[in-house]
Order: sequence, then C-alpha cells, then structure tokens
Amino acid sequence: MERRRNPRHRPARHSLSLSLGSGFLGLALLGACVKDDLETLPQAGSGLVLNEFLASNDGAGLDEHGEADDWIELVNPTSADLPLDGLFVTDDLSNPTKFRLDAPDSMLAPGAFLLIWCDNQPEQGPFHAPFALSASGEDLGLYAADGSPLDQYVFGPQITDTSEGRDPDGSGGWRSFSVPTPGAANLPVAAVARLVINEFLASNDACCTDENGEFDDWLELYNAGTAAVLLNGLYLSDDVANPTKWQLLPEVDSLLAPGQHSVIWCDNSTATQGAFHAQFALSGSGEDIVLSAADGLTVLDSHSYGAQTTDQSEGRIPDGGPDWVSQVTPTPGTSNQP
Repeated sequence: MERRRNPRHRPARHSLSLSLGSGFLGLALLGACVKDDLETLPQAGSGLVLNEFLASNDGAGLDEHGEADDWIELVNPTSADLPLDGLFVTDDLSNPTKFRLDAPDSMLAPGAFLLIWCDNQPEQGPFHAPFALSASGEDLGLYAADGSPLDQYVFGPQITDTSEGRDPDGSGGWRSFSVPTPGAANLPVAAVARLVINEFLASNDACCTDENGEFDDWLELYNAGTAAVLLNGLYLSDDVANPTKWQLLPEVDSLLAPGQHSVIWCDNSTATQGAFHAQFALSGSGEDIVLSAADGLTVLDSHSYGAQTTDQSEGRIPDGGPDWVSQVTPTPGTSNQP
C-alpha cells in the first residue's frame, strides 16, 4: 500500500512552539475526547494523561519524516501549564522509566496535545520513543519525573488504522475510533455501527468443536458496518423476556473490524472456559436469539427460529443480509455459503 499524508488528519486550530535544544516542535492544541471504562481513571486535575494511541499504523498519521509510526497522544486536561521535561512513557509497566522526555523548560498548555512517536528510533528527535507498540496488545504507562504514576492503560489486539482514545478528551473512558486524530480532539463515532447475528447452530453433534474440543452450540456475530465495533459489554440471550441474560466481558478490548466474524459458544459453561462462552445453550426445538447494546436496553438484532436439523446451521445469505437460509455445511467464523 502506498503511504501518503492522511487527509483525515486535520490541522489544529492553534499551535504552540516549544524550545527543544536546537530545534522547535509545533504542538496541536484543542480540547476534548471518549470510551467504556476498563481502567481506573486519573483524578481530575492530577496532571497529563494518556489520551489516544495507534498501535498499527498504515497511514493514519505521519511523523515529521513522513513515516507511518505507532504513536501515543498525551493531553493536558487541567487549567494550568504542565512541564514535560523528565516525564516517563513506557509500554511495559514493569519498566516505568523506559523512555524519558528530554524537553527542558517546555510546558504543555491547557487543552494541548503532545504526540510521542513509538518507532524505536530515538535518534529522530526528542519525541521519538525507543520502543514500538504491539498490535497484539500490551501496556501503556505515563509517569511523573519522580517516578509516580500519572496514568496507565492495558489494551488488547488492535485493528490497523483504528485508534483507541478517551471520550471526552482527557477524562472519559476508552473506546475505539475508526478515524484517528493524532494531535487533535478525538472524533466520536457510533458505539456500535451495524453488528448482527449472522449464523447459529443449535444442535451440534459432530460439526465443529470449540477450543476445548467440545461440540457446543454456537452463534456468530458479524460486523456489517464500516467502522470497528467494540464487543465489550454487549449482551446476548436466548430469551426475549430476559435480554441481559449474559454479558460479553473479555479481559481486554475485543474489537471486531468491518467484515469480520466472532463466534460465541453457547454451552452454558462457567466463566472458566473463556470470555466467549455464553451461560446458556440453544434449543434445537426452536427459540429466540437476542443481541443488545451495553446499555442493556437497546436491541441491536434478534432472530426467532424453529426446529433445527442436527449439524446444520442457519445463517444470513449474504453475510449481514436480510434472508436466513439453512446451511448443510456450517461456517463458524467465516462467510456463509448457500
């Protein structure tokens, strides 16, 4: 893929030049951002915070050398200028002093943003960290000059050119953004684009096994929209009268990219088998399947079905479409086939 300057990266409304030894750095200023709480948020006014990051960059923001590096964005959510010199940024909470900001006499104004390029190329400048971010998930940490923690965040597997950030900026919970905004205010998008129940198997005798080798019932979710969907907190049920019967609560963020599938094993097992094992089983004689948003009130999709044939699934053809058909060959986690 040809890498070019990202047209989505809008210029900031204000800029602040900071003296950094022999050069200057323009910092974007703006204020405000979003996401569902997965970590303890810092106290208001406590100092700089982590605000957004991109761990798999294929063109969603270029550094001053035209390179599509991973990046971390800090923001000053307070009403006072805050010093940058001596702060520590890390991708390993067991090594909090991994990267020290060398920015003498530099201050970040209220509402201003600072980008740290995580390219493992510290020779490129004072805001280039000696580490890169892992798209498979890891830790982020921000520490004061005295080593005290300012902010921390643990993230899971990432989608290329989809960032995670706070909503609102500097104070809210974390969520995914299909339009990253390095150095500018985060742009909220629909919390759930178009997530549907796409296929299910309610009588599994020899079709397909889960990661434990068990022939469980299962259902498949499909992202039929154009933006990544955060699965954390969604509800699934086999009873329309009890739509919040089971909640999807993985230990880390689980993002479903557009066109991707996610399989939920309906085995009525305990949580010991994993976050994607629902605490209900599907009935082969027919019932309902209901998918609800994290608020527990908004129904995103539902499907009522009748008696099933063992080892045959029902699914939408094409994926995400309105028509349900029986499938002699089930396709859990992949596109449905007529």
